[in-house]
Amino acid sequence: PFLQTATLEVLGEKYATAKKWLKVFDVTGRLVLEKQFSSPLVQIEREILSSGIYYWKLTTKTETLGKGKMVVE
Repeated sequence: PFLQTATLEVLGEKYATAKKWLKVFDVTGRLVLEKQFSSPLVQIEREILSSGIYYWKLTTKTETLGKGKMVVE
């Protein structure tokens, strides 16, 4: 769970400067946040998310790098 911010890190030299997208969905599957970034780190600000459970997906143009669930308090 996180209160203010959460940071995801993408490991691997192949992805260090590649364009990546983070998508966050609520429990109904509605897209609530989308961020494009090219650094190894992406930060999620809590202020735009209500308390609850969310699902995230991290992708490049051609592949899914990871996905998971997070809890915002």
